[in-house]
Amino acid sequence: MPRHLFFYYAVLICVLSICSCSSGAATDDQKGAVGPLKGTTSIDGAKWEEMQCVEGSVTSLRVPSLVEVDGDVFAVAEAQYKKKGSEEAVSVAGIASVLLKEGEAGPTEISTVGTSFLHMQLLKGSDAAEKATEIMQPTTIVVGNDVYMLLGNYSRTTPKAEASGKDGWKLLLVKGTVSRTSNEEKKIQWGETHAVQLESRIHGSLTRLVGGGGSGVVLQDGSLVFPMQATDTKNGKGVFLAMQLTQVENKWELSRQMAEIGGYRDPAIVEWDDDEKLLALVPCKDGYYDVYKGLGAGRSWHPVREPISRVWGNSLKRQGEGVRSGFITAAIEDKKVMLLTLPAYSEEKGKGQLHLWVTDNARVHDVGPVSNEEHDAAASSLLYRKKRNKEDELVLLYEKKNDADDSFSLVSVRLTDKLPWIKEVVKTWKEMDAALKSCTSGGTFDPRAKGMCNGPIPTEGLVGFLSNTLTDGTDAGTVWVDEYLGVNATVKTGELASDEWGVTFKGVGAGRSGRW
Repeated sequence: MPRHLFFYYAVLICVLSICSCSSGAATDDQKGAVGPLKGTTSIDGAKWEEMQCVEGSVTSLRVPSLVEVDGDVFAVAEAQYKKKGSEEAVSVAGIASVLLKEGEAGPTEISTVGTSFLHMQLLKGSDAAEKATEIMQPTTIVVGNDVYMLLGNYSRTTPKAEASGKDGWKLLLVKGTVSRTSNEEKKIQWGETHAVQLESRIHGSLTRLVGGGGSGVVLQDGSLVFPMQATDTKNGKGVFLAMQLTQVENKWELSRQMAEIGGYRDPAIVEWDDDEKLLALVPCKDGYYDVYKGLGAGRSWHPVREPISRVWGNSLKRQGEGVRSGFITAAIEDKKVMLLTLPAYSEEKGKGQLHLWVTDNARVHDVGPVSNEEHDAAASSLLYRKKRNKEDELVLLYEKKNDADDSFSLVSVRLTDKLPWIKEVVKTWKEMDAALKSCTSGGTFDPRAKGMCNGPIPTEGLVGFLSNTLTDGTDAGTVWVDEYLGVNATVKTGELASDEWGVTFKGVGAGRSGRW
């Protein structure tokens, strides 16, 4: 039985010099990209000066992203920093960047406690240096061997009169290059600072425009796209949109059409298919993750009702707001798929434990948990890369909530050991597609499809296939196995009468009581 699923100037930069083992992008994929500073305005007199942080000055690390520069992987995040003499835990925000070293096994915590040394960079020589920001929402993109970071400048407390439209938008684009410390350790050195000035006639009601966090995307044609979020002053709801720079235009532009339903935040985007098509995975305050399709380098966005929209919930009971997902694409077994990490919540403890999923925009397979359940994981970032003369690598970075004071640290984990199984899953999808398409009325020569079908079955949009594989199951009933390794069904009543060309049950109400 085939199944189709209906359904934001920044003033402070902190650079962590601690090293740990390790949706970013590999530098090999950035050839021909547009220069990100095109159409922006350099801030005269802006200069980044380093200063040393004292232990305990960084109170929380959030909004993680992963970037690869010339073979090295760095974690970038927003750092909540407490000024000297201040008792406020979030008096100012900065940026922490960490080189993730190879060779160490197991999860490694990037903690705000016990940090041996911090490099501080303070923006001097502009009005921005006199302002303290609390929300920066760093969103990164890699072009060549440089990192570009989009930043916002907003207070966590909304002022009584906050300008909307372009007069209220405060966006910075900062260029970072990899340099070496006195100890010959690599770090990201932030330098050129530019203001991003956006013109728009159709977004006049939006305020607090800021990057969505995580990573932006470099498209195959060299266009650059950042996920964006803002607040609509008309109704106070969060909206999702995008900011793009193409080969044709000389300036950054906002998408013409946005998700106007409201209640969205923390979007994550990937390039999917050709023709500048993107997909966005966006948590909605109604309790689930919506999927949007972006056309024309993200100039317009449209809801995708199926097949993977609203598959994932924000909580156990699909209530409240969600978190930013790790969301990337990868070529596995010569097939393009999406990899994503989102928390699943236990009924007993109520804490979030990240799971890794793979999907081809139809089938969805849960690879399994990839974080410690006690960490109560929140936002995450993924990076997949093909290393020169080495095995492929998958890296995860996520927020860990600290129960004592509700602060956050980061944890990095290498998930390379998950790749062999992911390859097996994708291989199964391809083999099942081929087998079902080749079915004939007289049976089939493909042993995988033996007894499953007696004629060709279309596989476009097919999310699962319940055929003739049954297991002993659980106390709840017999498990009817999905041949695409998705969600199995549980049959509660009826005895098996036949497993030829599917499954036939006998008995009163046979097969009528089941659960996915």
